[in-house]
Amino acid sequence: MKNAGFDEYEFISLGENAENVCDTCDDLDGERFRISEAAVGVNCPPMHPFCRCKVTTPQETLEDIQADIERMLEGTSIEEIEQRLDQMIAEREQIGTTDNSAEGVDKSENGGIIEVGKEETTENDMLTKEAEDLTIEYMTEKVMSMNEFVIADSKIEGFCLNPNGKHWDHFSAVGYTTKDGELLRNQLRDAFEKGIRVDVKEGKIKGDICFNIYTQLGVTEKHLFLTGWQIDHGTNCARFITAFDKEGSG
Repeated sequence: MKNAGFDEYEFISLGENAENVCDTCDDLDGERFRISEAAVGVNCPPMHPFCRCKVTTPQETLEDIQADIERMLEGTSIEEIEQRLDQMIAEREQIGTTDNSAEGVDKSENGGIIEVGKEETTENDMLTKEAEDLTIEYMTEKVMSMNEFVIADSKIEGFCLNPNGKHWDHFSAVGYTTKDGELLRNQLRDAFEKGIRVDVKEGKIKGDICFNIYTQLGVTEKHLFLTGWQIDHGTNCARFITAFDKEGSG
């Protein structure tokens, strides 16, 4: 896969035959990992003897990516973005030709002395900040316009409402039982469709986009929960990742 130009892969379990999937493989279903970090038995099949899971790679084309960017950045054409990036590269190269190798010596016209260790805002810093702002703008636009989402059964029954799950005490404290999967799924669906999406940032894998939605969840009482979502690189669908109580249980 790496020789074909891919940097990451997606773990695929036997979702259509969920009753035959072990907990380890089920938890990894849909997760993405860097090819350089693939480890058989840890995040890459076979995970165990007779494992029938597999991996796949993103299939999005260059045309799909360009169309997606054009749709997300309304009013900004691809040509304008490319021109600005070319300008930023040229400015970076120009900055790189300046000789500031002597530590503590100011090469500007006044020939003053710079205090060693003193932090200064340079043109290079400003260009880096501008590039980061463009990335954040793109990610935010994509998150805010996202309509498609998926809530995997493994995240509901296998994580949120699993008595052995990390945040089970958060859910049981507000009245959920192991039989309330459909109720929780509907509440998360409402949160995604009506909630405010915040905390947009890049995921652990470059190109993935993470964001949060804060919403009231509960059966016998309502608490403010943080629900985490992720848009995997090369997809146009957000998937539910996690949820935990922001008010009570630690």
